[in-house]
Amino acid sequence: MPACLCLRINDFNVNSTNDLSPPFVSVVMPVRNEARFIDACLSSVFDGDYPVDRLEVIVVDGESTDQTRQIVERLGEKWPIRLVGNPKRTVPPAMNLGIAAAQGEYIVRMDGHCIYDGRYIAECIESLQTTEADNVGGAQRPRGKSYFERALAAVLRSGFAAGSSYWDRPAERWVETVFLGAWKKSTLDELGGFDEEWTVNQDYELNARLRKAGGKILYSPDIKADYYVRSGIRPLIRQHFRYGTYRVKTLNRYPETVNLRHFIPPGLVLVLVAAMLLTLWNPWPLAVVAAVYVATVLAAGIVAASRSSWRLAPVAVLLLPVIHLSWGIGFLNGVRRWGLPVSALRHMRHGA
Repeated sequence: MPACLCLRINDFNVNSTNDLSPPFVSVVMPVRNEARFIDACLSSVFDGDYPVDRLEVIVVDGESTDQTRQIVERLGEKWPIRLVGNPKRTVPPAMNLGIAAAQGEYIVRMDGHCIYDGRYIAECIESLQTTEADNVGGAQRPRGKSYFERALAAVLRSGFAAGSSYWDRPAERWVETVFLGAWKKSTLDELGGFDEEWTVNQDYELNARLRKAGGKILYSPDIKADYYVRSGIRPLIRQHFRYGTYRVKTLNRYPETVNLRHFIPPGLVLVLVAAMLLTLWNPWPLAVVAAVYVATVLAAGIVAASRSSWRLAPVAVLLLPVIHLSWGIGFLNGVRRWGLPVSALRHMRHGA
């Protein structure tokens, strides 16, 4: 990390005797039905070391049907929290509503499904002030409470699941996208905010526009958040199906964001379908494909579980195919909706 960061940390540390005041920061937090996590989430924000009098949290609620709004209103009696309604329910309009309402010089996006490190906000602002970054983010550390959730978290931490660009990395680096993000408000205003057509993958779409405009995105391992994973199979399937679907939309508009890993899950689905069709003439192709995939998943699932607890291995092994196939089928659904990302394929072929 650049040496100048140490100076900036001392400039506005809560315990510093320096008279310099930290910048005013607006946290924008899109939520919907987060009653299970929102109290702990907001407590982690205000229990951090960023001065409360230099902070506002704008919770943008997408018409929750649980107790989310009531909990936020109760917490707003002791902390600077504003509750804003989001009739469109999805994240991009929630972010745009929050940005429009924000009074801070800086915007830090937060998720109601997370618990934040005490230095989270301070590290975001320090990185924006002391590097060339226009957007910064950090380590997304998957966590779970139940047996199922802990097994899923182990799988997601392993890198064998579809898409691992947000997970914990040991070193600071320039990247294409980051988990959540933090910006100067003026940067988001210049970009025109979030594209509300991107109900999924909106962070990647925004960051593609930012990089096209000459902006830079920094990952810092000192920006840390624990992300609580989905609690059941159906939400997990829906989540990764949507991720795969909207990846095609993003690749069609921004072919330069292509990566070979985007085509591995849909390729797996197509190979399995082809092998099943070939069983009409010869059972061996399906047997070979299935044997290779099962062996790979067994090894990957066991390795993933071993880093947390061997007891998680049975579920970890089963979750990998769920993630791969959900993402892959979602990608093929995206091709059906928006067409094959031909430009992205050309971009990948030429190694541009």
